[in-house]
Amino acid sequence: MKKIDFKNKLDLLTKHIIRHRALMIIASTIISLIALLFVLFWQFDENDINTFVDYFYLFGNIFFLVISVGLTVALILSRFIKYKTNALAIIIHIYVLLLIAWGTIVCIFDLRIGLSPIFYLMIFTIVAGIFFVEPLFFCLIVITSAICTFVFTFKSSISFFSGSEGVENIISFTIYIVVILLIGAEHFGITINNYRIEKKLEHLTYFDDLTGLLNERSYLKEIEDVDKKLESNELKEFAVILMDLNNIKATNDTYGHRYGCHLIVRCGHTLPDYFKSSSLFHIGGDEFVAIVYGEDYQRLDEILKIFDDDLSYSKIEYEGHELIFSLAHGYAKYEVGMKYKDVLQKADDAMYNNKKLIKEKYGMKQR
Repeated sequence: MKKIDFKNKLDLLTKHIIRHRALMIIASTIISLIALLFVLFWQFDENDINTFVDYFYLFGNIFFLVISVGLTVALILSRFIKYKTNALAIIIHIYVLLLIAWGTIVCIFDLRIGLSPIFYLMIFTIVAGIFFVEPLFFCLIVITSAICTFVFTFKSSISFFSGSEGVENIISFTIYIVVILLIGAEHFGITINNYRIEKKLEHLTYFDDLTGLLNERSYLKEIEDVDKKLESNELKEFAVILMDLNNIKATNDTYGHRYGCHLIVRCGHTLPDYFKSSSLFHIGGDEFVAIVYGEDYQRLDEILKIFDDDLSYSKIEYEGHELIFSLAHGYAKYEVGMKYKDVLQKADDAMYNNKKLIKEKYGMKQR
C-alpha cells in the first residue's frame, strides 16, 4: 500500500493557498456576511426563536461567523506576513470539514420543516471546491451533494422549481451549476498539470535530457532485466554494441565544449535511424550503447555495414566551423553460457580495436 506523505500534501495545499488566496478571501468573506445576515435574521425576528432548531441555527451561524472572519483575517495576514503557512493549510482543512458537517446537519433540519436543502449544499460544495486542492475529493463532494439534493427533495415531496421558493431555488441552482463547472475546470487543469509534471519527472528519471536516449539509470536496469531473462532462459539472442565518438577532446580544445556537445547531441539524434527495435543508451560523456533485439538483431550485419559507411568518418558544418563526426563501435553477440558482462567485455575489446583503426586511417590523434 502506498504511504501517504502528509508533509507533501500540506506543501501542495500551501502552494494552492498562495495561488488562490484572493479567491479564498472572497469566499470566506461572503460566508461571513451570509452568517451575519442569518444571525441578524434570527436575532431580531423573535417569532422564529422558539424551538431547539431555531437556537441551533442561531448559535451555529454565530460560530461560523466567528471562524469565517478569523479565516479571512488569517488569509489576509498571510499575504503580508512571511511565515510558514502549513499551519494555515491544516486550519483550512478543518474549517472546510466543519462547514461540510454544518451544511449537512442544516440540510437535514431544513428537510424536517419542508424546505429545500439546495442553498446549504451549494455553499459547502462551492467552498470545498475552492479550498480543497484534491480534485478527486471535490468530485466526491459534488456527486454526493447532487445526489442528496435530488433524493432528499424527492423523498420529502418538496416542490423544487415551483411554489413559494421556486424562483430562489432556480437562481441558486443555476449559480451552483455554473460555479461547480468553473471550479471543476480549475481542478481538471490542476490534474492535467500534475500529470504532465509526473510524466516529465519520469522522462528525466529514465531518459537523457541532452540526447533524448535512455540514460545510465535505464541502462543499469536493462542489464538486470537481461541477466534475469538469461537465467530463466527467456532471452535466446541479443547483441551489444558499444559506441564512442572520436575526436571529442580535440574538438573541445579547438572550438570549445559547446561544439563537442553538439557532436554528442547529433549522435543521439542519429542512432535511432539505424536501430529500430533496439534499446539505445547514452551512458555518459561521448559513450553510447545499443542492446540489439528482434529485427535489428536479424539485420545486424547489414545495419553495421551502413553504419560504418555513414558514421565512421564524416565532416559536418556547425556555426561556420567544419567538425569531424566519427563514431567508433564494437559489437558482440550473445553465446550460450555467457552473462551480459561477458558480451559487454567482448564488445568493448572490439570497439577499442575499431577506434584504433579509424584514427590510424584518418590521421586522428590517439587519446
